[in-house]
Amino acid sequence: MRAPSTLLGRWRTGPAAGPSPGLAGAGSHLTWALVWWRWLACAVAAVVWSVRDSEHAAARGVLLVGAAVVATAIVTAAGRRGWEAVRRHPALLLPDLLLGAVLISLGGVDTFLLYALAPVLAGAILLPRGLGVGAAPALLVAACVALAAAGLRPPGGQSPAALTWVVAAGAVLACLVLAEAVRTANRAAEDAAREADLRTSLERKNLELLQRNLELQAFEEIASTMQTTMDVTEVQERVVVGATELLGYPRAVLGLCDPNETRMTGWLAATGGRRASGVAHLFELGLGERAGVLGHALEGRSATLVRGADARTDADRTLLEFFGPEPVCVAVVPVRTRGHLVGGLLVQAPPGCTALDPENAAILDRLATQAGLALSNVRLCVERTQKLTQEQERMRIASDMHDGIAQALFGIVYQLDGCARQAGAQTPMRRQLEELGQVAQSALEEVRHAIFDIWPAHLTETALLSDLGGTVQSLAPDMTLRTSIPAGFGALDVDVRKAIFRIAQEAVSNAAKHARAQHVMVSVGIRPDAATLEIADDGVGVPEGDGGLLERGFGLRGMSERARANGGTLSVERLAAGGTRVLATLPRLSCRVD
Repeated sequence: MRAPSTLLGRWRTGPAAGPSPGLAGAGSHLTWALVWWRWLACAVAAVVWSVRDSEHAAARGVLLVGAAVVATAIVTAAGRRGWEAVRRHPALLLPDLLLGAVLISLGGVDTFLLYALAPVLAGAILLPRGLGVGAAPALLVAACVALAAAGLRPPGGQSPAALTWVVAAGAVLACLVLAEAVRTANRAAEDAAREADLRTSLERKNLELLQRNLELQAFEEIASTMQTTMDVTEVQERVVVGATELLGYPRAVLGLCDPNETRMTGWLAATGGRRASGVAHLFELGLGERAGVLGHALEGRSATLVRGADARTDADRTLLEFFGPEPVCVAVVPVRTRGHLVGGLLVQAPPGCTALDPENAAILDRLATQAGLALSNVRLCVERTQKLTQEQERMRIASDMHDGIAQALFGIVYQLDGCARQAGAQTPMRRQLEELGQVAQSALEEVRHAIFDIWPAHLTETALLSDLGGTVQSLAPDMTLRTSIPAGFGALDVDVRKAIFRIAQEAVSNAAKHARAQHVMVSVGIRPDAATLEIADDGVGVPEGDGGLLERGFGLRGMSERARANGGTLSVERLAAGGTRVLATLPRLSCRVD
């Protein structure tokens, strides 16, 4: 597939013109003129022999002219293939040279001179310089051998030796002049062909440079968004507008992938270098098990060509309608960064395309790489800004609660405790004051927990162990809690630490209250890309084959939703030896969806 822009693929639309053959090319006008030369020489020989006053040699004349006519007929019938064979195998010219020498020696120079020069001229035209010029000496040697062998004088002619030398000298001179002329013409033709090839190559290189310039311009437009904007929509617009305006594709549309990589939404389209409507912004294209042909293509690693006739789901057909009512081909390009799918780019292919060629596939993959970097960087900046704002607001609320409500409750608890001490022992007033003090103390603890939930920045492995131990002590003092928490826990993202703490707290509470477990093991693992939390107990375990378990219980559903909100997953399974295992996997860089 090639982009429809005149700058993309234009020089590859047809085969390049090859070098034009020179005058010595097989089948050229000059070589065919030699055929007519031979027929003319045969006619001249027949006329000259017929007017001679040598009746006793009539039979010889018929034999010699007949041999010349037969040889000429063979050359004519061989045609182009014969000239090519002589070029590849110069020895094929020797029988013709020998025939010319025999005809001169037996029939006379005046009769067969024109015919004998035909193979000499053919050698000068078809063969390289050395072989072409050597055709004349070969004729001389062959004529001398034929004269010596025959020992005959041509009828009505002069001395055979003298005439042969004259003919040979003239033939050599003619061959030298003609061979040089042909060689000069060939060099001119070759120079013109090289010039044409060079011009074609320069035009191709120029088009390639223009194409690369357009690519770089499109990439620069996308890269500049990483420094000039924090709006994901603007990045999308730069990508689709660059694909249609600079790279020349008729239509383009770009969607965004959710953090769980289960659906594609947030579509933005462009046509002819301008933002266009036609695809609903919140239109959802399913991935994974719900994926159609477009979804499966987006789950790949490189650009793929999808035909409109291949659409299997309503979502595929709805999205492909943007590219026109007729069956179209669309290049589907996954937009990835660090191995994660962040979006999907769809561009319309030119009409009649059947495959995605490596050149355009590489262009689209590079465009998707730039788009993925821009999208991920902008989203990361937005997330960091949002988190910073959230942290600042959390700090403010937590500080206000600590300095306001918590201090007021602490004062109430202190005052109630003092009043209770001043009241008489075992009096109704003391009991009421103590009860009020307990209520105020509980309210103070709730406020402190709320402050912790709002501002968990101080949550470290030590704090996690302390809070989990407090949960076990308050719910099941006899249950044994074992933990494995690495030292790098405090370096995890705040939201990830909070999610781990809340999931672990709920799982330990369930083991203590519902599973009647005696032992609970809490393990935290830290990988380069994710953090894992595993809670295993030896309680009664969950029911086997209960697929709706995570949706039925409030606590389990809360744990699952908390994991999904941070871009992770959570599973609950029954252990073979009894008990329950809860496993949560959370990305180290929080992708929290509030």
